[in-house]
Amino acid sequence: MVSGWPHPLELLDAVKGGTAPGSCRPTVSAECPPCPIDELAKDNGIERPEPPTTDGDTTAVVLALFKRGSWRAVLNEVTLPVLTAHGQGPATEGDETQRPDVQHTELTLQMWLYRAIALWKLGQYTAAMSELNSFGSFDQVDLLFESYPDVHHGKKGSMVPFSLRLIRAELPSRLGKHDGSLVQLHLLKHACQTAIARLQTGKAEDGSAEHDLGDQFDVVVQVWQSRLQRVEIGIGNCLLRLQEFELAMQAFERVDVAGFQKGALLSGCARVALLQGDIATAKKYFDEADSHAHEASKSMNAGFLALTDGDYTAASAAFEKAWELNHDCAAAGNNQAVCQLYTGALTTAAAKLAESHESSTLHENVVFNLCTLYELQSSAAAAKKKALVPVIAEAATDAFDPKCLKL
Repeated sequence: MVSGWPHPLELLDAVKGGTAPGSCRPTVSAECPPCPIDELAKDNGIERPEPPTTDGDTTAVVLALFKRGSWRAVLNEVTLPVLTAHGQGPATEGDETQRPDVQHTELTLQMWLYRAIALWKLGQYTAAMSELNSFGSFDQVDLLFESYPDVHHGKKGSMVPFSLRLIRAELPSRLGKHDGSLVQLHLLKHACQTAIARLQTGKAEDGSAEHDLGDQFDVVVQVWQSRLQRVEIGIGNCLLRLQEFELAMQAFERVDVAGFQKGALLSGCARVALLQGDIATAKKYFDEADSHAHEASKSMNAGFLALTDGDYTAASAAFEKAWELNHDCAAAGNNQAVCQLYTGALTTAAAKLAESHESSTLHENVVFNLCTLYELQSSAAAAKKKALVPVIAEAATDAFDPKCLKL
């Protein structure tokens, strides 16, 4: 029962007692503001490529739009029609108490997840929070499969995707309410630990009668353990925003992953140590990370260590190697350019940033730094920055902020 959720047993009693679904009435928030990249392209007489078609299988369409970064199309052209058809569209006057047509299905909950992701990517955290708060609790009766026996035929658990619960828990931190996120994340952590403990004693995740998962037992436990790791990472990230570095490190150390993921996690811990000025601990983490990391990551780690010694030449060489091994790593090219700038090679630094900008995924920080170097380099900065507009209009996602061009 991987889709299960350790909800209180009294919820099941409410279902058995005939409590009618319909108490949970989520509502779509106001429409997103216009896309700034569209406006930039229009102002410069550039036609942007059309987003992928929204016809066909919903999941395939959404994945294509995600890949392109067409977040507004996800909101307005895919999820909105589906949710409106299920009585969960934008609210109208008097709508709050008269929405008997609300229907909860696995599809609608998936649409809410897609909307939360899209709003997050667009930085519309308040809108995302408003939409998810309109659910009230994610543990209401009408969000359980058991509330719709004629549709789900004995399927048990919550229809709410775990990722939606996680996003809701992390959103307050994005709005500066870090304590609120920590409370919700620890509640999720407790729920995951409870589900794992129940499974290991032969019960279902919700604590109901003993059952035998057979050869699926390890798979189900692994799913819950993976969820627990994601929550721990969320707790660590939230603590970093609070600058509680020691507590953040403890959270990250509780994450049990292997392979390249282990290397990335240990490298992250090393950088947290560097933020504290603890170079000895950073070196320890970097050394351990290198035993799990691929070559590009090892070169990035070497670059950071060289920076701790103030050796910008060695750091630049390490970041260049990392970039040569992985041209999609915008951070490598950006870090190399910064090192070159510190050694007085302004022209070389600008050329490196321009090269990494053309070869890797568009990144606002890289574009901002490139435009800054253009301003330091010559009086022709305006023309050089203007020349970046067609590339950005062609390849940027909806979430790209054109203010980084400093036009």
